[in-house]
Amino acid sequence: SDRLLTFVTTSGPVRPRGGCQFDVVPNGTEVRCTLAAELTGIKALAMTGAVHRTMNAEVGALDRAKAYLET
Repeated sequence: SDRLLTFVTTSGPVRPRGGCQFDVVPNGTEVRCTLAAELTGIKALAMTGAVHRTMNAEVGALDRAKAYLET
């Protein structure tokens, strides 16, 4: 069956929200992710690098999700 995992960050200066849709396909799993964060004004200037690092970490978490789903 298909799976949807969503999240909302509840602490920190930037509170992104998003999710990943896991769809079963022949020979594996297709993953589609979304991430949204509102960065305006000084927050946009100050936090862009931190948000980019966080997004990279979230993408890295897909390897753990893949291992979990395929066990």
